[in-house]
Amino acid sequence: MRRVPLILVAVILLFSCAQKRLVPVGNGVSVDPKSHTAVYEDERIRILVKANAWDGYPESLSYKLLPIYMEVVNKGDEPVELKKEDIVLIDDLGNQYNPLDPKDAAEVARGGSRVGVSVGVGLSTSHYGLGWLAGTPYDVDAEDVVNKAFIPGRVYPGAKLKGFLYFQKLHDKANRVTLRIGYKIGGRPSVTEFKFRVEDGKGSADNGNKEDREEDR
Repeated sequence: MRRVPLILVAVILLFSCAQKRLVPVGNGVSVDPKSHTAVYEDERIRILVKANAWDGYPESLSYKLLPIYMEVVNKGDEPVELKKEDIVLIDDLGNQYNPLDPKDAAEVARGGSRVGVSVGVGLSTSHYGLGWLAGTPYDVDAEDVVNKAFIPGRVYPGAKLKGFLYFQKLHDKANRVTLRIGYKIGGRPSVTEFKFRVEDGKGSADNGNKEDREEDR
C-alpha cells in the first residue's frame, strides 16, 4: 500500500513539468514561427536551425535536455570550419549554455530512476484483488541521441552536415535565447545568430512582450 503514493508522485511530476519551447524571431534571418525554423543563407553557406524537432528515442528527451536541430550546407568552394566551442546558447539573463557531448547527453537520457507501473487483478478462493506495483528503474535506449547528433567539424564544398545540438535545460525565468554559431571559411571568421523567444508547454509566450510578437512578422 505504501507504494501507491510513489506512483502518483511520479505521474504528477511527469505531466506537470512544463516543457519549454523555442519560437524563432526575426533578426536578419528567414524565420518560419509555425515550423520553429530559421535559416541564414549567403553565397557561401546555408545554416538552418529548427527547435522542438526531436524525433528520436527516447521521446521524452525534450523534458530532460534542450535539443536543437541544425544543418550546415557548404555552397562555396572552400571548406567550412566548425568548432564546438564556437557554438553557444545565451539567454536574456546572461546565462551561457555550451553544447553537450552527445555521449553525455545520452547518459542524461538514460539516467535517473524511472518508475514502472503494473496493474493486475488477482483471483483467489478468498478474495478478488487489484494490485499496483512500482517497478525498479529500467534501462533507456538512447542510441538515437548519439546517432542523430550534430558533430562539429569540417564541411567540404557541396557537402551537408546535420544533426541535433544538445543543451542543458533553460533557466525557468529565461524569456529569450540567442544561438550563436561561429565558423571559418578560408580562415576568415564569421558569426551567425538565431534568436528565439521562450514559450511554456502550452504554447503561450512567457514574456508576452508586444515587440517580440512584432519581430515574428
